[in-house]
Amino acid sequence: MSSARGSSADRTGDARRTGAAFAILFLTFLIVAAAGDASSAGALGGFIENRGQVDEEVLYYSAGSRATFYVTGDALVLDVFERDDHVFLDGFDGDGVPEPGARNGCAVWIRFEGANAVPTIEVGDPLPGVMNFFSGPDPSGWSTNVTRYGEVVYHDLWPGIDLALREDGGRVTFEVLSSGDADPSEVRFTYEGAESVVVEDDGTEVVTTPAGSFAVRRGGSRGSEGAFVWTGDDPLDAGALGRDDPSSLLWSTFLGGGSDDSVWGLVLDVADNCYTCGWTSSINFPTTPGAYSTSFTNLLDAFVVKLDPTGSTLVFATYLGGVGQEAAYAIDVDASGNVYVAGYASAGFPVTPGAFDEGFNGIYDCFVTKLDPTGSSLIYSTYVGGNASDVCWGLDVDASGNAHICGQTNSASYPTTPASFDPTYNGFYDGFVTKLDPAGAALVYSTFLGGTVHDRGCRDIEVDGAGSAYVTGSTRSGNFPVTPGAFQTTLGGGADAYAAKFDPTGASLDYSTYLGGAADDEARGLEIDGAGRPHVTGFTGSLDFPTTPGAYDETANGDLDAFLATFDSTGSALDYGTYIGGAGWDYGWDIALDGSGSAHITGSTSSTDFPTTEWAYDTTLSD
Repeated sequence: MSSARGSSADRTGDARRTGAAFAILFLTFLIVAAAGDASSAGALGGFIENRGQVDEEVLYYSAGSRATFYVTGDALVLDVFERDDHVFLDGFDGDGVPEPGARNGCAVWIRFEGANAVPTIEVGDPLPGVMNFFSGPDPSGWSTNVTRYGEVVYHDLWPGIDLALREDGGRVTFEVLSSGDADPSEVRFTYEGAESVVVEDDGTEVVTTPAGSFAVRRGGSRGSEGAFVWTGDDPLDAGALGRDDPSSLLWSTFLGGGSDDSVWGLVLDVADNCYTCGWTSSINFPTTPGAYSTSFTNLLDAFVVKLDPTGSTLVFATYLGGVGQEAAYAIDVDASGNVYVAGYASAGFPVTPGAFDEGFNGIYDCFVTKLDPTGSSLIYSTYVGGNASDVCWGLDVDASGNAHICGQTNSASYPTTPASFDPTYNGFYDGFVTKLDPAGAALVYSTFLGGTVHDRGCRDIEVDGAGSAYVTGSTRSGNFPVTPGAFQTTLGGGADAYAAKFDPTGASLDYSTYLGGAADDEARGLEIDGAGRPHVTGFTGSLDFPTTPGAYDETANGDLDAFLATFDSTGSALDYGTYIGGAGWDYGWDIALDGSGSAHITGSTSSTDFPTTEWAYDTTLSD
């Protein structure tokens, strides 16, 4: 695309001829998104102002998970793509190592036949919240406090005729606004880049592209309104969201470079600075001057990012990488602002002199890294691993600065301590729980946790004020170590979730229990309350998953349901158990508790009937 034509007057009122007013809403909910480009913005809806995020000819765009609709000075562009999901070797037979996906597609230019070459373009209906785009390492290329609009209007596109565009529930609709004797039938489109265009009896134009077809549908006898509609799965899944609730969105940001980027961990400090970590294959991931590492290493690198409380400034952003693949899955911050991250690493990962293990051991090793509050130097960084594959999923730092990690290993030589609960590898895959001293120089304790079949590993860990570590995960082992009097002492079938509590020395289990029914059940997130009760979330395919009378939902709903389970402080009883889901696939990924003890769960769903609330930010499933 070349330079833009026409003008853009960014007005906060209505851009239509009718002159109706729209209210501006102020929002208070936090969303942090991660993407390599604008194509993942669809969940926010509306037309996003272009301030350098995309080609300079684009004025506004509406982005979805499978397509982006661009508004330029003299044309509309529908960019449709097919994208393979990331392949995570993350099932019961996998090792948790991600592989990047691929993207292919096509673009169709929708031209305005016989139209004014330089129309005036205005926007209206400003939508709540702002968006930030941190793309690439050069701050001059970042765009912050970007506005979204509900409407874009081409004024006098044809004599006496305006064309108003709206994003409406996954479709881009248009309305012809005429004055005087202007004839709406003058509105005609031509399509460049299409394989064919077929006009049906009702006037609908079916436009076929290499990635599928879309239809231009007109309503009314003279075509005064209509929509650009994808005829298969709707690629423009933006939805008309967040326009009625003044407590929906505080800020939202993109974070990434030109390739694949994935966020896995997030934590806030007492000042509401936001820390996040994950992995990236982008050589131009947005790093900051003075950060520990501003250069991409190879294949996949881990990253660590600190955002200010407004989400508009990168306080620091750094790569962490070796000669192969790295990913950071868990993050924590201490009272001094030091940042701890953990995940898996390859050879050549940065380690520090005097760290517990400075040498790479196997296929993949766990790593634990402590960064100073500026993100410019490593306080310590160490491998933790054995002769095969080791992946760290969970991390919690106690008040003394000890880092407690948990994860999954198939290394018989994973480092354990002699007096720990289980210093001996049990077979296939085991979970592990490891405590590092504040200097990252020695193991306080380290233990396996598993049976002789497949243990999915420990997915999350939390440490209480007494130093006891609580872990959750999943297992297929019928001889997984459970304790007498625990809530469930036998495997329900397939894979079961579990919850376990170690004493502060890591030498014994205060309790350990299965949690599951006859099919597969997997735990992903854990949080303990002030009474020492573990709250666990995950997902289940079991029709007989344990629920409690009077719980929110005692009956399975679909293929997989999310779940919430709360044990008493002894692990011997289920205080609360419920399904959460609809008719499709529903996953619980993580959980947090507020000051009143209410549980906040995050996850994903394919269910169109997933339970939502009246004033929720988004009550409709996007494709």
